[in-house]
Amino acid sequence: MILNLFHNHGIHSPAIRYPSRFFEECAIRSRTSTNIDPEGYVYKCWEIIGNKKYAIGKLNDGKITEINSITLNRQRYGSDTLDDKTCSRCSYLPVCNGGCPIQRIENEFEGGKNDVCTLYKGYLPEFLKAHLKLKKAGFANTR
Repeated sequence: MILNLFHNHGIHSPAIRYPSRFFEECAIRSRTSTNIDPEGYVYKCWEIIGNKKYAIGKLNDGKITEINSITLNRQRYGSDTLDDKTCSRCSYLPVCNGGCPIQRIENEFEGGKNDVCTLYKGYLPEFLKAHLKLKKAGFANTR
């Protein structure tokens, strides 16, 4: 769909702008990334703020307390793409880093059926051609 919009209608999204910083590692895997909701619950990922089952703890008097070690360990270690036999052998792993860690955790521990594969899988040459076409046209944010 993204390539169709680009080629047939001239519409492009950040996904066309590969390679870019858009593909940096997810915050959930960062040691220093934390997000705090208005009630003081602490999360590793901004996509799940407000869903308390994913809170790793609560901020009280400037310290994280009520640490949920199961949730924290799942988010830090349970989403490791190298433990996934399919991902660890996939040539797209350097592009997608194994997809969304929360979706991976849902699949691994909650019976989820999320497709964590990158949208580039099978289409990388086409995306690169579109990226180069945009870059040649002078779009500054195509890095």
